[in-house]
Amino acid sequence: MIQPLSFKGIKNIGYAKLTYTDENTHTKINRNIINMQLNNKNGSKDLAEYKKLIRNFPAYENIINENFLHFEIDTQDNPNIVNLLVEPKLNGVGLPCNKETKPIYNFIESLLQRITRMKKSEFTNDAKFIESEDGDNALLFGDDIVEYLTGERGQPDFFGETTLAEEFDRFYNCEKSANLPEEEIDKAIDSSEKVVDIFYNPSYVRGGAIYLGALSKGIYNIYNNSNRYNA
Repeated sequence: MIQPLSFKGIKNIGYAKLTYTDENTHTKINRNIINMQLNNKNGSKDLAEYKKLIRNFPAYENIINENFLHFEIDTQDNPNIVNLLVEPKLNGVGLPCNKETKPIYNFIESLLQRITRMKKSEFTNDAKFIESEDGDNALLFGDDIVEYLTGERGQPDFFGETTLAEEFDRFYNCEKSANLPEEEIDKAIDSSEKVVDIFYNPSYVRGGAIYLGALSKGIYNIYNNSNRYNA
């Protein structure tokens, strides 16, 4: 289970890489998501700085939870284009890569860099929140996690070529689960919790922060056709 740990300014940091295939284009889509709760405790001003930025860009307010920052970059894989980057999203809204939004990108980059340097003992996770429906909504920005566990909308990248999605579908599909023995139901519930634990595992989160940080820098430079992002 998730252990309560401590780190000032940021808590409940979750990362998810979800994959699905577009039925029309047969293109593989990778959703790369990081979500975190900011605060002003222990001398930190992360939440205050975040609120100040968002006041200038009200369209990017987090409608799920105002103290959370949700950042997502999707990539597309197909036979002709490899890892095509799609415009990043902040709190579910497309975030253009331009001079006006550069302060937001700088702020997100600073958070991602800090996360990559965090020790395991520096993560704060509220297990009660993370394992609740509110926690699922925060990480997936309103999407139903069950639809990714069962493969209905896609699946976590670490499912790979396994039959995990099919197994979860047997449990979550009412018609299929009606006659499941209690032992299998308990196993499915425990497995669901373990999937969520991975989303908040410090090593998995740090790896996601490194990957998203690289994507964010790269896509900003691509859109601006310069290296001004590092200026």
